[in-house]
Amino acid sequence: MQHFRRAAGAGHIGGCIYVCRLLLDGGRSFADEEVVRFSAEVKHQLPQMRHESRAGSSMMTMLLAEVSLLGLCTTSRKAREGFNLLDQAAQAGYAPAQYLLGVCYDIGDGVKKDAEAAAHWYRKSAHQGFAPAEYNLGVCYLTGEGNVPQDPEEALAYLFRAAKQNYARAFVKIGLCYETGEAGLAVNPAQAVKYYQKGADLDFAPSLLNLGVMYDAGTGVPQDKHKAVELYRRGALQGYAPAQSNYAECFYQGEGCTLSFAQAVHWYQKAAAQGYPIAQINLGVCYDRGHGVPQSCKQAAKLWRQAALQGDPIAQTNLGHCLENGEGTARRPDFAAAWYQKAADQGYARAMSSLAECYEHGLGVPKCMRKAVHWYRKAA
Repeated sequence: MQHFRRAAGAGHIGGCIYVCRLLLDGGRSFADEEVVRFSAEVKHQLPQMRHESRAGSSMMTMLLAEVSLLGLCTTSRKAREGFNLLDQAAQAGYAPAQYLLGVCYDIGDGVKKDAEAAAHWYRKSAHQGFAPAEYNLGVCYLTGEGNVPQDPEEALAYLFRAAKQNYARAFVKIGLCYETGEAGLAVNPAQAVKYYQKGADLDFAPSLLNLGVMYDAGTGVPQDKHKAVELYRRGALQGYAPAQSNYAECFYQGEGCTLSFAQAVHWYQKAAAQGYPIAQINLGVCYDRGHGVPQSCKQAAKLWRQAALQGDPIAQTNLGHCLENGEGTARRPDFAAAWYQKAADQGYARAMSSLAECYEHGLGVPKCMRKAVHWYRKAA
């Protein structure tokens, strides 16, 4: 990020656009000071960009596409216009545009979602050695997305090619493969640490987080809670919600740093505001217990509902208890049982036990000892 900020600060148009993308993707608004400043520079250079695009510059055509897709210099995003510009640059053989066109097909931005078309454009870009496309194509070979045959060996080949170009996301994926044994690699925590470190050296937030987790647990490296906290901090300062949540947890537990409920709440709030369910759950716990904030069952229930709607079984169970007991919300045993059911179906033992109690006592569901015994056994 700092590299692109420096480029943007020097008036480099690509740097300005990329920084705006990173900031907006990270949850900043169009009113954010940096977004406003770099958008103004893009607007200033827009006539020259259009001139160079008409003169045949595929790079400028691609950058104009990014401007439209992001909605810079306009009152709204122009996704279809951006897609058409990308298609123009991609058809001309420009590898970065081919990659971005693949992303548009992948997520359905400006065009109907089409995983097979996405893989097609990733392949074209990857064959020109463009690292982000090599990475995405490698993931396609891992998952079989886009009608690409699952082939772990081919997947790793593309991932390692991207890694050789210092592509940070490739370092994270390779690290995960070594950590979990994905793609047929032998589980090797020390190798996982090695690749997470490579990404961390580039200040890539997911690498910082994963490396922090390894130091936190002492997996593949000697346990070092202070080192973990520092890595989480670096990721948190970039606005990466999972790192913010882990950093908050360190303050909440007082591990690797001084215990501070106030700091824990501060960082949980930042991650929760981005919709990160673990942070929403833990911030809810803070409100439920009055740790670092005034005690509020209502606010706890609200946060747990937000996470529950994302399918988190812990949040679904917590919300169920609120509804069962009328804590922070109206008492609705029937809704409580429904949330317990959702969490129990995901294999969460605490929810299974609560659901069993509902059937045993007829709370929100017809009393049924057979079903109660079934869920008690599954919870055991």
